[in-house]
Amino acid sequence: MTALRKLFVADSVGLEDQLRFRLYTTFVALALPPMLVFGIVGIAEGNLVLAALILASGVALVAGWRLARRGRSVLAVYRANGFVFALLVLQMVAVGGASGSKSLWINVYPLITFFLLGEREGALWTGGLLIASLAVLFAAPWFPAIHAYPPEFAVRLSVVYLVVACATFGYEHIRRRFRDRLVLEREHLEEEKQRLSREILERERAEREKERLIAELKEALGQVQTLKGLVPICSHCHRIRDDKGFWNRLESYLQAHAGAQFSHGICPTCMATQYPDDSEPGGPS
Repeated sequence: MTALRKLFVADSVGLEDQLRFRLYTTFVALALPPMLVFGIVGIAEGNLVLAALILASGVALVAGWRLARRGRSVLAVYRANGFVFALLVLQMVAVGGASGSKSLWINVYPLITFFLLGEREGALWTGGLLIASLAVLFAAPWFPAIHAYPPEFAVRLSVVYLVVACATFGYEHIRRRFRDRLVLEREHLEEEKQRLSREILERERAEREKERLIAELKEALGQVQTLKGLVPICSHCHRIRDDKGFWNRLESYLQAHAGAQFSHGICPTCMATQYPDDSEPGGPS
């Protein structure tokens, strides 16, 4: 099962090319058996030109499939096979067969060319084959080797071919628009994914910054010491008694419990009280 699945997968191509390659592989798988039978029948009937074209088409299909599977000259492979298939169809139109039934193979051509070559190029190839087929259909009176078709048959065949071509063109147009919309949606989803990834990274960075700030604040708060409750202080010398019963100077107590640093000086009131001589005008400086 895995080996069979690999037959429908090309190397190093995108999604659109994979779809085209799968259709091409399906066409090759379905076309080779009847082409082999028709080639043998053509040889048996003595129609060597038709048999050679059928066998050449089969060889071209296989060779083109191998190249397309390797991702080499994919568009050129499809164009070459489209050209060989067009020659084969024209030969069948010219031969006609029983009641011109071989000419009905012309209706398969748009189904292949539109999907493999796209809307514009498929329309050119399909229109070119229609013009060449009409030339063959109406050239029978001057070329006895060409199957003589009644005029109404040629008209019906052309109308059916146009209907098939228009339907295939519409299908390919809808498929391409749907594919383009899927591509745009995929690109939009990819952009949203990248945007969300950036937002997640920004949020993670913000969370890390928040955690860092919280850690710094906790560390700072851990270093801050507060004084609360009743503090026993002497009403005369202003010494403070600690938990062990020792009386400490006010600045020593605050430095130990609040982490404060002191610079000593003398206020004007104490200066006048403790050093009256220095505070009087004209006193020693």
